[in-house]
Amino acid sequence: MGFGAFNHGMGFRSSHPLAQNNLPARKTPQVTIEYDKPVRGRAGQDQSIIINYHLPPEFEDAYLRFTAGEGIEVNAQESISIDSLTGEYALEYLAKEEGKRHVLVLIDAMKDKLPYSRVYRIDLAIEN
Repeated sequence: MGFGAFNHGMGFRSSHPLAQNNLPARKTPQVTIEYDKPVRGRAGQDQSIIINYHLPPEFEDAYLRFTAGEGIEVNAQESISIDSLTGEYALEYLAKEEGKRHVLVLIDAMKDKLPYSRVYRIDLAIEN
């Protein structure tokens, strides 16, 4: 047992700035995506990646956009509206050359009337 203001969990110990570092961080919900890893493909062939997304209920007006690195061409609309809390999207792409490539998944949404953005990188291993 502590004494007075130095009692366990109270007073100096819980108000000291260094003690605050040990408090569990408050997690903010995020829009997340999942896909089967690793992503392997062949140069010169049309292929797709099934992207599963999860949109926490605090978010609205969410969109997916895609950009590709050198040697990759994505076949997707300019932006895909996310209108449900969970779902999937088949991203079609064409790898023009072999090697390590990537596609970026950009997520734009509104949360508490503030803009929200997140970027995921999908690495691709392209063979001949």
